[in-house]
Amino acid sequence: MKNLLDYKTFMKHAEKVCKSAHVVTNAERYKMLTGIKHLENGDAVVTDAHRLYLARNIHNRTDGAVLTPTGKKLEGDYPDISRIIPDYRLAKQVVEINLKDILHAAASIYDVGSIVEEKPRLDFTECTVRYDSPLVKYQYEFDVQFEVSLYLDALYLLQALLLFKTTGCQTVTIHFHGSFRPVVFENEDKSLLALILPVRKS
Repeated sequence: MKNLLDYKTFMKHAEKVCKSAHVVTNAERYKMLTGIKHLENGDAVVTDAHRLYLARNIHNRTDGAVLTPTGKKLEGDYPDISRIIPDYRLAKQVVEINLKDILHAAASIYDVGSIVEEKPRLDFTECTVRYDSPLVKYQYEFDVQFEVSLYLDALYLLQALLLFKTTGCQTVTIHFHGSFRPVVFENEDKSLLALILPVRKS
């Protein structure tokens, strides 16, 4: 299937990541996280230290620039993403899920969870994705058995899946590496990657 993601659309979605970039101990690093790294090979990457998007072969710059969503060039060193993305060969489980189904689950849990919690989380357990609080309970069942139990920020997953939807893909491949290790999502032609760090249950 042809990848429908273009540079302008990717930058629009990347802007949401830039806006949520968290202040870490190094102020210079925080400044760089407000931009999108344009790798010399045509790939573009954006991260806020809790999630990451990587679009392959989406621009024609060769200077390795870091640009803000408005096009301003930032000076400094962007984080080395090769240290963030885990080795797929070490994944504990790899599953393929219908995009429409997991998008529906993420949107529903985000909407339900937002009623009672500022940052709703999705609980991946066995064959379900669910939200469970003293006031509200919701779950969505899949045909696949999840071998790794973990929690993901519902908004981060929802925003990532909406980006995948723009590529025109029908399914997403999910790489699980452990309960507290990054979860990696890819579209069918591997032109788009999203990584989300699990959150701890409070």
